[in-house]
Parts: sequence; C-alpha cells; structure tokens
Amino acid sequence: MDVPIAQHHIVRPAEVLQPAMKVGAFSGGAGIIVGGAAGIVRSSTPVLFATASGLQWFAVGSTFWATRGIILQRHGLLNWFESKRGAPLSTDEYIPTTPKDRVTASAIAGGITGGSLAALLRGRSNIIPATLMFTVFGYGGQSIYNALDARNTHEQQEKLQHPKPPEEGNIIHRIAKSRWSPMKFLSDEEYEHMLQEKLLSIEAEIAMIDDTIEKIKKERDQDLSASSKENNQS
Repeated sequence: MDVPIAQHHIVRPAEVLQPAMKVGAFSGGAGIIVGGAAGIVRSSTPVLFATASGLQWFAVGSTFWATRGIILQRHGLLNWFESKRGAPLSTDEYIPTTPKDRVTASAIAGGITGGSLAALLRGRSNIIPATLMFTVFGYGGQSIYNALDARNTHEQQEKLQHPKPPEEGNIIHRIAKSRWSPMKFLSDEEYEHMLQEKLLSIEAEIAMIDDTIEKIKKERDQDLSASSKENNQS
C-alpha cells in the first residue's frame, strides 16, 4: 500500500534557503557596520571597507546556515528530490534533531563554510586554517547555545513546577517588606481586614452622628414645647 506524499517528511529547498538568506542579511548588516568602522579607523575609504565586509559576512552567514540546514534536514530534502522524479519516498518517521545533532551539523557547516570561502577569497594556502577555525567556531558556538538553552528550559520548568509567591518573586515586594522601606506590602487578607476596620470605624462615626442628631431634635422639641407654654400663659 502506497503512503500518501502528504504523510511523508518532505522539506522543500525554499524552507532551507529562506532562513539562510535572513541570517546572511543579518550577518551582512553587522559586517557593514564593522567594516565601516574599520575603514574610518584606518583613514581609508569606509564605504569600500563596509561594502566588502558586508558581502563577505553575508556569504559566511548564508553559506553556514544553508549548509547546516541541509545537514539537519537532509532526509526531508531527499524525499522532496525523490518526489520530483517519481521515485519511492522514505517511510521512516520524522525524528526531531537532538542537541548533539545540532552541534555536529554546526561544526561540519562551519568547516565547509570556512574552507570554501577561503578557497574563493583568500587562496589555497588558507583553506586548512580557515576550515579548522570555522569548525571550532561552529562547534563552540552551538555548544554554548545548547548549554544556555538547556539552562533556560530547566529554569522555566522549575518555575512551572514550583511557582514562587508574588511577594517572594517580585523585587518591589521584597523592597516593600524591608523594615527600612516607608511602604508596606499587604496581602489580600490583610487588605480586606484593613478595609473592614475602616468600615467599622465609619459605622461608629455614623452612629455617633445619629445620636447627636437625635439629641438636637429632642432639645429643639423641648424648646418648642416651652415656648408654647409661655405663649399660652400670656
């Protein structure tokens, strides 16, 4: 039974080339800035330095990312190629890449990028040094990224499993709880208790005002009664 093409793991070349172009554009922009600064420092033509540096770093970034993408997604790309010529596609299930896979791919992509660009731009004598240097850069950079990503993931999982109360996790709350702070942080229960006390105080004041009003009414009624008796006697 044939498996529908839609169920196979297929990666189109554009899915690899488009991210590579974005990385190349970012690298080229950084190269333009660095090259322009270097041209100004050397009192040379900054425009020429910026253009050459931008083109070189665009080539480095796009080549590295495209090569890395081809290595990591080679099975999907192979299925796309086989589908275009009508050959049977691989039925292997898609397996996400591991950190080790990404380190290996980055190291290989770094070596290929450094060696190929050195051959084109620097001459044959620089191929081996550039290959070794970019391999180390690719391996080291990906390893550092994996370590930082793993630590961040671990911290996020810890926060989800053991959430901190707001008063412990918020720096403003910690400052408010300090004895030197003129402010005080209140929990919901403390704030509700404070409002109840204020409400009781207001109710007591209202009761006192009602008593005063009643007293004034009684005095007024007594005055009216006394004046009425005087009028009758006269």
